Amino acid sequence: MLEGEGLSGAELFDDTAQPNGAGPARPTAPKKKVAPKKKGVEADTIRAAATAPRAASGRGRPALPELPFSRSPIAQVETFIAAFAGTDYQLADLRHYHQLVATWRDKNTGLEPTRRDWVATAKRFMLNDAADNRLKLAPAHHAGPDAHDPGAFFARTGFKSKYDR
Repeated sequence: MLEGEGLSGAELFDDTAQPNGAGPARPTAPKKKVAPKKKGVEADTIRAAATAPRAASGRGRPALPELPFSRSPIAQVETFIAAFAGTDYQLADLRHYHQLVATWRDKNTGLEPTRRDWVATAKRFMLNDAADNRLKLAPAHHAGPDAHDPGAFFARTGFKSKYDR
């Protein structure tokens, strides 16, 4: 060994050797910085807004109450039909779908279900039927001058089968 080699001037301490806790402190994980809690009326308002139902606090629309169809604004056939005027849904047999929605019941309880938006529910009935290729059209839209000719409906649509002459 050369002179000056060996242990350096730093001393190593065994921090587990002192049972009374005297000695250097053990390193701990750094504490996470957290925003202080808000106190007072403002905190209550924020908490109430966070726990409020989404429909009541969102997008400037008043929350609609959940109603059975019989007590909804479109329970009458005329208002039901007027709700779909000017839309593609007016091509559907709206009297049929009004009756379908009006007689719809919960499978488990047998009670009339409640909804906030019965127009959207009726649209869902029609969209489901259209997806299953069983949408019922209004009689005025598929009856024409050749309504009694079985092939006339398909001829008007442009479909021609091998049996058409």
